[in-house]
Amino acid sequence: MAKSREVAYSPKIQNIAELPRAGWDEWYIFDSPTDLGTSHLAENIFEVPQVQGHVNVFVNYCLALHQPEMKDLTTLFWDQISRIQPVCYVADNDYLNFVSANKTAFARVHDVVKALA
Repeated sequence: MAKSREVAYSPKIQNIAELPRAGWDEWYIFDSPTDLGTSHLAENIFEVPQVQGHVNVFVNYCLALHQPEMKDLTTLFWDQISRIQPVCYVADNDYLNFVSANKTAFARVHDVVKALA
């Protein structure tokens, strides 16, 4: 039986209003089209391969990078970020997680979120 890839891809977003949102969302943002491989949405995140071509879904675990009790999950998250190397990562659940190695992008998002608080 062939496994569904369960990864949705979008064309380049030109306007943030174009982003589809349906509850808890998780986005990996790249400069160019990137094949993430197969999602393991319905599987135990601690039991699936942590290798290229396999992508875990963290948003459904209500990941909060700042919470020490999520250390094991956070370790898996950072390993995956290192493996797939997105420009940015955004997750919206009970917490907003934004990750980027681009210091300018991170500072802009930080300033906007801080202004909303």
